[in-house]
Amino acid sequence: MTAEARVRRDIQALAGTIGAAREAVLAGTEVDLAPLRDRADALCALGTEIAPGGGAEIKPLLVGLIDEFDRLADALRARHREIAGEMGGSQNRRRAHTAYHRAPRGGR
Repeated sequence: MTAEARVRRDIQALAGTIGAAREAVLAGTEVDLAPLRDRADALCALGTEIAPGGGAEIKPLLVGLIDEFDRLADALRARHREIAGEMGGSQNRRRAHTAYHRAPRGGR
């Protein structure tokens, strides 16, 4: 298998994995992103094996992969906002609870 064919295969596989991670994030499931980073690093290393001037057909696949990463980033930001909103509400409840249940000052 040529380097171009391996890169094409790995791009398609990574795009599928990114899509699955995005769906998991949107469903509220915790996702470990380290394997995505590792696969992207391996893909970049493999890309260095492509002959100079070769791989023109891979460029559109790479653009698609970047789009997949962007959609995952959008999903992560949306989930972050959702969690931050939930935590903000709990922090407000905690502050109110603390304010209403303070011991009286001055020993009374």
